[in-house]
Amino acid sequence: IDEFYKEKMKSKIEIYALQTILAIMGSISVTIGASGVWMGSSNMDKITVPIRLDNHYRYLSGFVLGFGLTMWFYVIPRITQVVTIVRIFAFMVFLGGIARAVGLFKLGVMPDTFSLIATITEIFFTPILCYWQARIAQRKDQ
Repeated sequence: IDEFYKEKMKSKIEIYALQTILAIMGSISVTIGASGVWMGSSNMDKITVPIRLDNHYRYLSGFVLGFGLTMWFYVIPRITQVVTIVRIFAFMVFLGGIARAVGLFKLGVMPDTFSLIATITEIFFTPILCYWQARIAQRKDQ
C-alpha cells in the first residue's frame, strides 16, 4: 500500500510540474499576444513596416493571445483529459517554428536572439511537452 501512495504522489507531482510549465508558456503567449494586439509591429526594433503588415501582425497576435488564454482556462485544469487539444496546439506551435526556420534559411539571418530561442523551443521543446502530457494522460491510476 505504501508503494501505491508513493506512485500516486509521484504522478500528482509530475502533473503539477507539467501544469506549471504550461502555465508559464500560457503566460508568455498572453503577454506576447496582448503586446502584439496593442502595440502592433511597433515593438519590432523600430522597423518601419507597412500598414498591411501591422494589420496582419495584430491578427496573428490575437491567435497567440487566444492560445495563451485557452491554455490557462481550458487545458491546464483538464491536463489529463485534453490530449487531442494539446497535440493540435503542439502541432501548430511546431509548424510556427518550422516557418521561422524557413525564414532563417531564405533570408540567411534570424531577426534577433528572441526569435532564435523561440524557434529552437518551438521545434524541439514543444514535441517533448506533447509526449509528456500524453504519457501522463495514459496512466490508468488517474
